[in-house]
Amino acid sequence: MVQLHLAQTNEHVVLTVRDDGGGLPPGAFRSSQGIRGMRERAMLIGAQLTIGEPATGGTEVQLSIPLEPRTA
Repeated sequence: MVQLHLAQTNEHVVLTVRDDGGGLPPGAFRSSQGIRGMRERAMLIGAQLTIGEPATGGTEVQLSIPLEPRTA
């Protein structure tokens, strides 16, 4: 099962994607081109990307995008 949650706070729009699969393989955080690409794209728009494995299993990816434009 996959769950998507989209919420807005006063400062951010937050997208959370959670699944109940087997989680990420060992070393995926360091070596995965896909994860690296997601982190780079988030950084370009001033967003924060977190990826983790909840205690209940599976994988959770959360993207927090600031509502105010990034300043140079």
